[in-house]
Amino acid sequence: MNPLALLESPAGFALPAIIERAGKGASLRFLEFFTVNIRNPNTRAAYGCAAGAFLHWCEESGIAELRQVQPVHVAAYIEQLGCERSAPTVKQHLACLRMLFDWLVTGQVMPSNPSHAVRGPRHSVSKGATPVISSGRSPRAARQHGHGYRGRPARSRAHCRHGFYLRTRHCCGRSQGGRLLSANTAVQDRSGL
Repeated sequence: MNPLALLESPAGFALPAIIERAGKGASLRFLEFFTVNIRNPNTRAAYGCAAGAFLHWCEESGIAELRQVQPVHVAAYIEQLGCERSAPTVKQHLACLRMLFDWLVTGQVMPSNPSHAVRGPRHSVSKGATPVISSGRSPRAARQHGHGYRGRPARSRAHCRHGFYLRTRHCCGRSQGGRLLSANTAVQDRSGL
């Protein structure tokens, strides 16, 4: 079957107008990006929405041809999106645009990637997933930890317990002797004084 037949069939995908105006090669490369390059269906759906939103924004902004897209256009879109959406969503849209334009550059549809130089918003997660165990809870937690590993070989149980010991010792501020460390004693213990 001819892969371009998908583009001409009425039951085929609805391509953005800016992609259709770029020609059959661009249309095929655009479809290949979503079918060949992205394996995860959730990522494919999210990137499809992101690419569609950007290309729709380009049309509303008066950009008629795909080759007219410049880094300033991508930066303006990302800036506008940052006012409406959260930082992770903006970063996802920018990642989609970078991958899409890289794919189009590799397929010789675009001369260069206009989204390559655009920086996204900063976002960092301040809370970790691992809870800190207090010094009073560590013996009880160690006993509970040992019960879940009865089906494993002895060596595996020993490794699990040793790792748990190291984590609780580090979290509780204990040295090898079991006494609490201050900043001065930690330095003295390492220097050998």
